[in-house]
Amino acid sequence: MSKNQRMKETDPDLAGALPALKRAAASALRLSIQTKTPFIVFDGKIVDLLDGEPDPEALLREFERRAAED
Repeated sequence: MSKNQRMKETDPDLAGALPALKRAAASALRLSIQTKTPFIVFDGKIVDLLDGEPDPEALLREFERRAAED
């Protein structure tokens, strides 16, 4: 059972939260690529995901693929 399925069973208000967050992340990454600005994430430390990324479009495709999974 996926995280999203468990959330649907326990709290229907949160059921769409994870897919929405993934779509928002993909949208923010797309904007970052278009405007050539850093894409900063915080995962225990601050990281610019685009810094040194040879193919930002491939990273965007991966984000969009993951967002579409849920």
